[in-house]
Amino acid sequence: SATIRVKLKSPEISAAEAEFSQAKPETSIIQLVKSKKSAAITRQRNFELAPTQILIVSLNADRQLLWWDLQPDPRIFRAETADAGGNLSGKTLYRNDAEMLVNVPAAVGITELAFYSPIWDGKNYTLKLIGNLNLPAGE
Repeated sequence: SATIRVKLKSPEISAAEAEFSQAKPETSIIQLVKSKKSAAITRQRNFELAPTQILIVSLNADRQLLWWDLQPDPRIFRAETADAGGNLSGKTLYRNDAEMLVNVPAAVGITELAFYSPIWDGKNYTLKLIGNLNLPAGE
């Protein structure tokens, strides 16, 4: 298996703009930062979608699903501030540039990782594609 460090960058934000935004980025430019061999990966025991997570799926050249993982969304940043009276209030901000580690099994034929944001409508989840990462041969 391999551990892959990826960068998720909002395409709407330039480097000169704010580090955080009020709204969750709809899509991200996903770039490979670093890859290294790693030990065997563990399977999640309780697989539950949540709007605060990212679903990562690996695909082969025929776009067949080979593996999946669910991780906390690294773009989410929770901030708490105090008002003049000392009362705390919290809000959620979103990083426009974030990194995450993805453990990929040593499955022959993985050519792409697809990153999805689970969207809850009150009854069901839908998966919104955030972005894709094409992997170099041998990852």
